[in-house]
Amino acid sequence: CLAMTTKKSITVQGILYPLENDKQKISAAVALRNVLKETLQTSHQTSQAACTTLLDEIAAALGVDVSQCSNEDFLFISWKECLEMQQAGITFGSHSKTHGDLRFLSEKDVQDELTSSKNLIEEKLGKPCDTLSYPFGETNAAVRTLANISGYNAGFTTYYGKNTRETNPFLLQRITINNFYDLSI
Repeated sequence: CLAMTTKKSITVQGILYPLENDKQKISAAVALRNVLKETLQTSHQTSQAACTTLLDEIAAALGVDVSQCSNEDFLFISWKECLEMQQAGITFGSHSKTHGDLRFLSEKDVQDELTSSKNLIEEKLGKPCDTLSYPFGETNAAVRTLANISGYNAGFTTYYGKNTRETNPFLLQRITINNFYDLSI
């Protein structure tokens, strides 16, 4: 709903969130999502009520009709665009459900992060999702094992280097390309 508001800022739980441009709106969305996540992690009896109260406060501050909000308000590309890109030869992989650092989550939570994301991508795109880019590019043996168990065939890190036939497919390295490189032919 942040994408729909015309307000330049909102205050939620005493914190001011500027909303003057898309970057600020995305930043506010991430921050408010984290507040909701922390609220959900409090005692189970009070967390549902607290989350409902917080969501009501956010909706009132935004001044938008929540029923008109879309889950795709802040996606960088829509599922429709993903399908178009897929038809043009682009392959999509997973990056986990919530982009948490998988190394520090419980086994159950890692499994949920991996399978929920994989299942959603497969449902939306109608093709197998068998690659994973680890959030923050970081992994450990437990995460790699769970990725394999979850049905992934490969995992990408942000570790610098070339891959060979001997490279562990769940420890694929990358070579960074940025504006310091001259890509002219």
